[in-house]
Amino acid sequence: MWRMHALATRHALAGTCALALAPLVGFLVGIAHTYWEISRSIPIITLYLWSLTFYSLIKSAIPCRGIPRDIHIIDIKDSKEIPLVYNTCNFSKYCHTCNVWRPHRAAHCSKCNCCFPQCDHHCPWLNNCIHYQNYRYFITFLLMGNSTMLLLMVLSFLKIHLDGIHSSKWALANGILISLTWPYMALLLGFHIWLGEKGITTREFFAKSPKRSWCLTDADHGLQNISMQWFHGN
Repeated sequence: MWRMHALATRHALAGTCALALAPLVGFLVGIAHTYWEISRSIPIITLYLWSLTFYSLIKSAIPCRGIPRDIHIIDIKDSKEIPLVYNTCNFSKYCHTCNVWRPHRAAHCSKCNCCFPQCDHHCPWLNNCIHYQNYRYFITFLLMGNSTMLLLMVLSFLKIHLDGIHSSKWALANGILISLTWPYMALLLGFHIWLGEKGITTREFFAKSPKRSWCLTDADHGLQNISMQWFHGN
């Protein structure tokens, strides 16, 4: 079962990379030459934005080591109570799989079989957990990906307008592909902007209870919360 899951997630990551690559291939093959004659800066800027998107995608998908395992085994043998040295707001729960006292906002991922600090969610499309160590790359991927896809969609439909639909088959295919995939990425970015403004993670949003506040940071709502959540962790 685990091998089947690992194989499926690898295929999902390959599919994500293919979806990221397909619009660029369509642009370079059938669209770029038109804009190269108008202004060389247009294809160059497009390629630069796509490079940032793909770089942040790969960085988000690179596995991280997470919290070291088996460092608190003696503690749990003595007592199932939180030891005094860990009985602070920074440590909240013992992980019986990793044998560690987890820090505040950390969580265990059964798919990665590891505890991660400020764990946001496990992304099946990247075959990796999104957490404190790679969340900034994930957000960069969403920001750059939305910008690149929006630019490619505009350039594709503009070429159809300039040259006609019969001379712009690559542009038409590119425009349709991006029109179908871009809304999902835009909604995902909007959701994480909202989470950042609230100062919470995806896991905390879905695990919310009426007795617990959504905002778990000391920062005010707004840009300060987004900065803490996206680039500094809390």
